[in-house]
Formats: sequence, structure tokens, C-alpha cells
Amino acid sequence: MNRFVHAGPRRLNLRFQFVKAMMTLGVALLLLRCFVLQVVEGDRFRKQALRQHEGMVTIYPPRATLTDREGNPLAFSLETQSAFVHPREVQNPQKLAKDLSSFLSVDYRAILKKLNSDKPFVWLERRLPEPIAEQIQIRNLPAVGFVREHRRYYPKRDLAGHLLGFAGIDSQGLEGIELRYDEWIRGEPQQMAVERDALGRRLELRPVSLEPTQLPKEIRLTINQSIQYIAEVELEKAVKSTDAKGGVVIAMDPWSGEILAMAVQPSFNPNIFWEYRPEQWRNRAVADAYEPGSTFKVFLVAAALEAGVVQPEGTLFCENGKYRVGGRTIHDVHPHGWLTVPEVLKLSSNICVTKISQMLGRNLWHQSIRRFGFGGLTGIDLPFEASGIVRPVEQWHAIDEATTAFGQGVSTSPIQLVRAMAAIANGGNLMRPYVVREIRDHEGKLLVENEPQVSGKAISDHTAAEMRKMLQEVVVSGGTGVAARIEGYAVAGKTGTAQKVDPKTKRYSQEDYVSSFIGFLPAEDPRIVLLVLVDEPHGVHYGGTVAAPVFKRIAEQAIVHLNLPPVQDFLHSPSSLVTVTGPEAVSKPDPEEGGLEGVPNLAGMSLREVLNRFQGTGLQVRSKGNGFVVGQDPPPGSLLEGLKEIRVELATQMQTQ
Repeated sequence: MNRFVHAGPRRLNLRFQFVKAMMTLGVALLLLRCFVLQVVEGDRFRKQALRQHEGMVTIYPPRATLTDREGNPLAFSLETQSAFVHPREVQNPQKLAKDLSSFLSVDYRAILKKLNSDKPFVWLERRLPEPIAEQIQIRNLPAVGFVREHRRYYPKRDLAGHLLGFAGIDSQGLEGIELRYDEWIRGEPQQMAVERDALGRRLELRPVSLEPTQLPKEIRLTINQSIQYIAEVELEKAVKSTDAKGGVVIAMDPWSGEILAMAVQPSFNPNIFWEYRPEQWRNRAVADAYEPGSTFKVFLVAAALEAGVVQPEGTLFCENGKYRVGGRTIHDVHPHGWLTVPEVLKLSSNICVTKISQMLGRNLWHQSIRRFGFGGLTGIDLPFEASGIVRPVEQWHAIDEATTAFGQGVSTSPIQLVRAMAAIANGGNLMRPYVVREIRDHEGKLLVENEPQVSGKAISDHTAAEMRKMLQEVVVSGGTGVAARIEGYAVAGKTGTAQKVDPKTKRYSQEDYVSSFIGFLPAEDPRIVLLVLVDEPHGVHYGGTVAAPVFKRIAEQAIVHLNLPPVQDFLHSPSSLVTVTGPEAVSKPDPEEGGLEGVPNLAGMSLREVLNRFQGTGLQVRSKGNGFVVGQDPPPGSLLEGLKEIRVELATQMQTQ
């Protein structure tokens, strides 16, 4: 009997349905798995794939160019190369580390540690010098690659270093303008992929195009590069000649608040900022506060005039050098009897300003100090500004009322002092100082423009005018600031000699002083306010001896760049001038003597060119007018022997015969 029975149609159909169901379920599970892999966990696997086939590098676009007010570049970005390595591709770490250490500034052990890293991408050294990068590339070392980056470069080296600041390795601003305007200067960072094939072999960087927001911009500053250079040179000379601890110079336009120069000593080179101590980076013109000494007398007298408690023609008795206040004795350097109010400033009497403060009263005096902006921020667009210290009037005693009158017991930053003096120069307006004029995008479109901004009214126009007259007396014969006098220009200013507090004894030092001079010119139509501060000069320490001559030297050179004509008319009469046209008679330098054979034809020259022409000859140049030379005395071809001065007349358009 046959043991196998042929399956019927019903049984075959069940088997078919079962197989079909299994296949359907398998397809469904496969689709579900695909969904999970591609949708639910797709992002994780995509990142994993990138890690297997790509190394991610953060690249920063070039930072915006910084220029002075005339467009001269002060900071820009240079393209350079940075070396990296894929540690997982390295076959012989010791050999590669040895090869690389002969080129890089990184120690062999530090390189070996990087090569043994379990990371897919490691920087070897950022921003290599081009010759070194080329030498490494020629060797075609395994697992080593390069990417183009940008390095910040300051072409003038330490010029305006404290003002500009510097940027770090990852394009972040760390000090100065680089920090304060970092969001405008730096672009958005971008991720670049270092691609690798399926076997893990490195290919190349995927090119990235910069978006418009990432392209470099221009930030134009308010400073004048020439005046900045003059300020730094003269300040450095003063600090070295007096063996001082340091110094500050600030030049400001009193009408706008624009900073024309800001110099700090000791200086530093932002190209190699890491070679300096962090305290050397600090912009002391903004971030430090000190007791101003006698320069503060200016604001007391202004407050008293404003309140009507003294008059310019009024007199005060200065007690012949000694005066008791609150159980203490106030002294003058030189004893005086009766002095007029202008003479009080001219001779810088501590005793008489103490009496003026007593007449004014501590409440009005304290209010006036605050109105001049002391004890608060100026709002300058630089980081780490100090507010100084002005104690509440409730904490004042009789002696505080006196000492504050001559600048003790109160502290100010240099920029505060400059802004306050500018208020006297401009008619009483407290201006917000600023260092950035405008910001433009890569197409030259104006994005930001700083404009003059009045922060408050310190004194009336009338009081300011009276103060300008008084401050001119300080620099005339017999005044403490006579060394700041500039022939042909009316200078107004005030000396300061402030004792520093000894940090050990907490008492005023008999050796450490801050010597200063702050002034402006021309006195009746000021174009520049200038502060010179020398910290801890050795030997003679009076502001009139140490700082005033520096003020004079800086101002004498700055007036050329500001095109300021002398106030006084040094030309005897217009008829004595010879009208000149054309350059035909210009004398040539004597090749043997290195000088001039005779008086050259100066026609068409600017005043600056004339001054340069006679530099080193010992001749003085007297000018009248603005523009270019249209007349001169003596005439071209005259002998130089026995000649002491050259007189020129300038006009905005050349005259024709």
C-alpha cells in the first residue's frame, strides 16, 4: 500500500498563503528597518558617516580692516596656512613627529601626543609662515594637510597698539577696538569638510564661498595717524628721559569728541602680544584712574564763576603760603599774598582754591564735579573704562572740601579729564568721546556712523569764555605752564603735579608723582585738546617742567597736520611779500653741503611742505592764511646767509599775474 498520499488542492493553498504571508512580513520588516535607519535615526547615522568620511574644520573669514581717519590701514587680515593631521591615518607616529618637529615650533613630544590622539582631526600648528608651510608640503608627509586661514596683521607694529588691541587665534577680539567692535569686525565662522574616501584616505578640503556677511568690511577710526605717531614718539622720549614708570597722551577734537590720538607708554606690539605681560596690554588712558592734582583747580574755578561766588577781577588773600583747615595745614609751593582769580590759576595756589571751595560750599562743588562728568563713564567706545572715584558729599569733611579743590581725594581717568577740559574749550558742552567714525560693508555701503553727541552742559558759554581767557595766563611769562607756550598761537592750559599714595604706608608719597599738563589751542577757537601725563618721573617732577614741554612739542607738530594758521600776524605788511607763481626758480639741494643754495621758490606748496623744506636749517617759518603759498619774503634766489626767518602767505587758490 502506498504510504504517501498526494496533497489535495486545499493543503497546497494553505502552504502558498503561509509563504506569501512570511514574504509580506519580511518586506514590511525591511521597510520598517529602512524607515528607522533613514528617518528615525537618520541624523545620527549621517553624522557617523561624516565622521568616517570627513573631518570638520572651523574656518573664520578675514576680519574687517581698521584704518585711520584718512584711510591709512592700521590692521588687516593676511591669508596664511595652518597644518593639521588625521591621527587615525598615521602609520609611524614617532617618525612623523620627528619629521614635523624640524619644521614646527611645537616640541617633539607635543607633536607625538597629537599624532596618538583618538580624534579624527587635530591641528598641528595654526597660521604658519609661508616658507615653512611650503617646505612641509614638498615632503608630502602622510596624514598631514593644510587649510587656508587668516592671520591678523598690524603694519605699523606698536603704533596705537593699546587703542587697536588684538585678536586671538580663533579670530576673537581680545583687547581694544578689536574687542569692543568684535561683532562688526569678525564674520560668521563656517564649517569646512576634509573629505576621505571609503578606505579612509584623505582627499581635499571642500571649497567654501564666503557669504556677503562674512566678507571683510572697513572700520574707519577717528585718529590721525600722523598725530598718533607724533604723540607716541614724544611721550616715549619723555618717559625715557625722566626714567618714568609710564605715560599717557590723548588728543581730542573738543567740538565733536573725536579722539585724534591716544598714546600709552610702555607700548606693545599687537603682532606678538603674547610676548608681553597682560598688564602691558591695558589701555591706561581709559582703564586707569589717578588723582589729578592741580589740573582739577580749573573745574573748581569754573564752578565758582558759574555760581557767581567769584569774579574774574576779584582778589583773594593766599595767606603767604600756610593755611589751617580742619586741623591740617595747607601749603603753597611758593608763598603768595593777594592774587586775582586768574593769578590763582596762573600760579596754582592751593590755599586760594581752598578758599574758593569754601565760598562755593561743598554741595555746589560736589554737584559741579558731577556735572563735569567725573565719577561716571564717558561712554567712549573702548572696553574696560574706569569711572574714577568721587565720594558722596555726605562723606566729606572740611579737609575733603579743601583737598578736592586741588585734586586730592578724588580720582579721574585721563579720558574723563580730557572731556571735562573740552567742555571749557567748546563753550560748556560735555561731549561723548569716540574712536570709530564709521563702519562700511564689503561694497562700501555705510552701516554705522558715529556722530557728535552732547552728554550734558557743564557750564555756560559765558563762564567757558572767561575760563579760556584765564587759562591763557597759565602759559605766559611767570605762569606755571610757560614751557607749553607756542609762538604764534594762543595756548590755554593747566599744569598738574599730583602726589601718589604709597600702597604700603597708605599715605601720600614724597617720591612718587604724576606730572601732567592739559590744554587746548587756539585758545579762542580750539581745534585740539591735548593731555600729557607722565607717571612717576624721577628727578624734577613738576607738571610745568616735565609735561608742559612735551605738550609743546606735540602741539607744534600737530598744528601742521591740522592746518592751523598762527593767530598773530607775523608778516610785517602784505606789500613786503613777493607774489610767486610756478616752480621754475626752486633751488636744488647742494650735493656737497646737503642744504639749499638760496631761498627756493615756494609757490604752490602747502605749509607742511614748506616746513619740511626748511627742516634742519634753523630758519623759522611764519605764515598767514590757509591753503598754498602765493607770496613769500624774502623772494626766491635770496641768500640764506644771515637769514633768520621765512614769511609766507597762503591762499586756497593760486594767484595769477
